Amino acid sequence: MGLGPRPSQGRSRVVPHPRGFPGYLPPTMSLYDAIGLELEPWQEKGRSRASFAIAAPVLNPNEGVHGGAVAALADTTAAHAVRSHLGDPKALIHTVELSLTFLRPLSGERVHAEGEALRVGRRLAFAEARIRDDLGVLCATAKVTFSIPSSTRRAADAG
Repeated sequence: MGLGPRPSQGRSRVVPHPRGFPGYLPPTMSLYDAIGLELEPWQEKGRSRASFAIAAPVLNPNEGVHGGAVAALADTTAAHAVRSHLGDPKALIHTVELSLTFLRPLSGERVHAEGEALRVGRRLAFAEARIRDDLGVLCATAKVTFSIPSSTRRAADAG
């Protein structure tokens, strides 16, 4: 029962850790890079879209899409929707709570997410993400709460 990737998965991005920990990602690689997450440019205030390919880096040992990759996609898409509401793609916000419900397994070639900022207050923001497969079938939903630091709110108010 090893924690590292199986050789059959062909994870070329995973490198040996200096101390031998399995499945190590180099410090210069972001989570976005590791799972191939792609954010789309904003089309509408308070909404966002993102996706990643279903490939070896996001598969679990059972060859399904790993729940952690779906959680990262949901969190990122919801956060991007809140940032679009604030009007700043680099606005500092913090995930306080994430609730993810899996409805069915993901299949196809890509996983697609749509995020929506439901309410953005002075200190908290509430958002949802809907995760779909290539056919547009709803496979998971997420509700995410973010804290908005006062420095971020002051910058949004000034802009």
